[in-house]
Amino acid sequence: MTDIHTRDIARLMSGILWLGRRLRRERPEESVPLTMIGIMGTLYRLGPMPAARLAAHELLQPQSLTRTIAALEQRRYIARQPNPADRREIILSLTPHGLRALSADMEKRREWLADAMTHALTQEERARLLACEDIFAKLAWYEKDDPSSTEQSL
Repeated sequence: MTDIHTRDIARLMSGILWLGRRLRRERPEESVPLTMIGIMGTLYRLGPMPAARLAAHELLQPQSLTRTIAALEQRRYIARQPNPADRREIILSLTPHGLRALSADMEKRREWLADAMTHALTQEERARLLACEDIFAKLAWYEKDDPSSTEQSL
């Protein structure tokens, strides 16, 4: 059926989970909650969008975003504007204040990861790891019943 062994999957999962924990630990103490960072990051990468599309990218129900969107707007990290094409629809966008907060949150983790990659990995290991970025994205967006799911951009 598959040539992937359970032991290999367990080792890969373990490494990914430990790296995720370490990156979360490297966040500045005064950081914005991770749920908010995820939403802000999606708006940064993909640009302004309606809440329903944002929810789909965050793999959440639109109703689940209501409080988080309100909190982000209250902190002036995002702004709401009517869609010029359909005034009934609200478009969410990242504000300059939100971009600064997102950048501050990401910078410390970027610095730690760059340092760790420089000192813990060989040049060949760094190149192999960086070559996997698109593979991680394909796995993150994979849905068994949706063949186009691996084509989504992050």
